[in-house]
Amino acid sequence: MNHNNDELQAIRDGVRALCAEFPAEYWRKIDEEKGFP
Repeated sequence: MNHNNDELQAIRDGVRALCAEFPAEYWRKIDEEKGFP
């Protein structure tokens, strides 16, 4: 079970790091347009 939790945490960390590369303005625009990044 820990192996799966570790993998999920690694995925979360990777997605978080990737999303952090985009400015907040980008995410606000996507939210306003109800778009998909």
